[in-house]
Amino acid sequence: MDIGERIRTRREQVGLSQIELAASVGMSRQTIGAIEAGKNLPRVDAAIALAGALGVEVSDLFTASPLVIDVITGELPQPGPVHIGRVDDRLVSTPVRARSLGYEPADLITASGDLETLTPLAPGLVVAGCEPGLGIVERLLREGGVGAMWVATSSKNALLALDEGRAHAAVVHGTKRQLRDRVANRNIERLHLATWRVGLSAGEDDAPGWQERALSGSNPVVQRESGAVVQRVFLDALSHANSRPPGPVADGHLESAQRGLWTGIPAVTFEPAAIAVDRPFHELAVHNAQIWIPHRFRGETSLTRAIDLMMGQRFGRHLEGIGGYDLSQVGTKVA
Repeated sequence: MDIGERIRTRREQVGLSQIELAASVGMSRQTIGAIEAGKNLPRVDAAIALAGALGVEVSDLFTASPLVIDVITGELPQPGPVHIGRVDDRLVSTPVRARSLGYEPADLITASGDLETLTPLAPGLVVAGCEPGLGIVERLLREGGVGAMWVATSSKNALLALDEGRAHAAVVHGTKRQLRDRVANRNIERLHLATWRVGLSAGEDDAPGWQERALSGSNPVVQRESGAVVQRVFLDALSHANSRPPGPVADGHLESAQRGLWTGIPAVTFEPAAIAVDRPFHELAVHNAQIWIPHRFRGETSLTRAIDLMMGQRFGRHLEGIGGYDLSQVGTKVA
């Protein structure tokens, strides 16, 4: 019995009409009807109100189909369009963002305390990380009928989502030593994805010496959030370690390079993103990017297909076409 059937059955048991139940929880009769028909999934606050009005525990109504939480925060998603994935018995989401060439289709719309389904929910793959190529994986898998969701975030947030069971896999990057230190006490399999350089893309002023000016600590630079590995590399390279320069903060490598292009100032990013926006690049470090997968997920069909895709020629051709990627060890297991 699904959620809608449970609510309808319990409502009839206590002798309430849809109108009466709707009035008691501050919803419309149409919303109650949609929930009972399985077309809407109520958010946590609405679920609590429904359980209270029906005289049962929330778990009695919703255990079989958990409510949606945000992959990164673990909290309720903000109102708006979201992509949906399932990790174990948890539904997780990430906001749908406008792309440079148009809008992305959403799986759900969150609004007014409810969830309106736009496309059928599929178990799929949930992978987090700052590698923009994951968006290609998501699209190719969805085109092949496999649910997939890329969550664009820093390595720090990707690992947090992985550790707390809100993602199947994370793309993590850093030096070999940094990656070894981070893997401690994690029961995971590591696969090498690529090697690339991190550093700065040039702004409008790309005259000789732009790198030194960007690293002076006084000129504006587009930066990443404090938990991003590349941001730490940048701060360590500043001429004055105690002087963080001004500038906007971007969510990922590609967004950072794009903001640098739009604002005309240097940006903290990686080489493929600098190539993508056609700006000169200054190297600060060489990083390995790895896919980290908990052993308990390794047998899942959608994850296996995604890994095969990322290690295959089709995906590699996409990255090679962008440039800045060393794929010579792609798919290699990391001891």
